[in-house]
Amino acid sequence: MKTVDYYQEKAQSLHNEGYNCAQSALIAYEELLPDFDRPTLVRISEGLGAGIGGHKGTCGAITGSAILLSLLTASGDVEHNLSKQKTYELAGTLVNRFEETCGSTTCATLRGEDKENGEPLLSCAQCINHAIAISADLIKEQHLQ
Repeated sequence: MKTVDYYQEKAQSLHNEGYNCAQSALIAYEELLPDFDRPTLVRISEGLGAGIGGHKGTCGAITGSAILLSLLTASGDVEHNLSKQKTYELAGTLVNRFEETCGSTTCATLRGEDKENGEPLLSCAQCINHAIAISADLIKEQHLQ
């Protein structure tokens, strides 16, 4: 696995090219997902941008990162699913750490769109960087790569 800086720079480049926050956070790690090509990753995360479909709900950087962690941990076996609990715990840890670090998990709050003064907590770029760093930590901690 490469450095956090590498993945953050790749995610920022993707975001600057027009990929949404979810796509940027997910596709930055595409080399860890050899079973999925970029067009597939783009398609599965497209609807998660701007807080899921533009509703300013859960930050796209979080949801894209949750997809990443799911793809790295889920067995894909619904009948004999031994991975679901671990995947849920990992995604939950991602959300908890993001909220602790960033002050919220909601796109509108992070962008300052639900406050009277309209001051953002963080930019999309900062949210992506935090999600990338948290994902990297979880990948290392869980020995997923």
